[in-house]
Amino acid sequence: MLVEELQRLELRIGVVTLVAVALFLLGITWARGIRLGGAQREFVLRFPTAAGLEVGAPVFINGVRQGSVISIKVQDSSALVHIAVEPTVPIRRDATARIGLQELTGGRKVDLFPGTSPEFLPAGAEIPGFASPDVAELIAQLGSLGGEIERVVARLDTVSAALVHILTPQTQQAVRSIADDLALVAERLRTFTEEHGEAIERTADNIAALSTELRDVVAQNRSAASSAVQSLQRASAAAEQTLRRVDSLVGELRSATTHLSSVLEKLQQRTTLAGRLVADEELARQVDSTLALVREFLGQIRQYGVNVNVRLGTRP
Repeated sequence: MLVEELQRLELRIGVVTLVAVALFLLGITWARGIRLGGAQREFVLRFPTAAGLEVGAPVFINGVRQGSVISIKVQDSSALVHIAVEPTVPIRRDATARIGLQELTGGRKVDLFPGTSPEFLPAGAEIPGFASPDVAELIAQLGSLGGEIERVVARLDTVSAALVHILTPQTQQAVRSIADDLALVAERLRTFTEEHGEAIERTADNIAALSTELRDVVAQNRSAASSAVQSLQRASAAAEQTLRRVDSLVGELRSATTHLSSVLEKLQQRTTLAGRLVADEELARQVDSTLALVREFLGQIRQYGVNVNVRLGTRP
């Protein structure tokens, strides 16, 4: 009897131990986000930082746990977080993710917002994400903001001191005087507008009518203006050709003037017969008398002829 009771007690203790171990393992798997059920879909979340997030952290969709983090990798300046979620949860093209704090444990979790796009996101696709700051980051940001606030307050003190220095009684009196002058100018403008309002309106109407008439005149004479412009273009082309010809003639005149200058220079130097005739009056008279004798001789030849005696083969 005693042996049987001991065996039964040992059996009970063993069963209780096995149940406790099984419950412990189930609790660990639940805490680590491991699912023993069907296949899950995996996605890649890209965060600027994944500080505090660990493998096995829960993934919540609309406040309900639907998966867990399976791996965390670093790529360039961002962190890639691979998650696995239930296949029944629809993830759309505009889905986003956020790293947040768990209320009770104080650890990190992933909040996945499935989006509202009509197109669904395939498994393995990348989803953009952002991390919400924790208490330490908030305290650090508040500290930096405190420094900024102190600098702003110091600047405000400087500005207020400058204003106190500037706003002396004399300055205040000058400001009041300027304000009074502006009020007087405004009153005069208002009075002028009231007195000449009708004239101003008539002037505006006349300007509008004149602009309308000018538009009509331009529209009516547009063809004539176009013809005049074309005539001016043709006249300008003809004038351009005339100017080219004048330029050519001026060039020729310059060349002739240069040649004439060289001829005159040679005549002045007396190196040629023409130069000597121009410069030496005595030589010019001799040449004139010689030419006169030659003309007289040629006239006698024409009048009386020439008698020529030719003897061939004998000596005179």
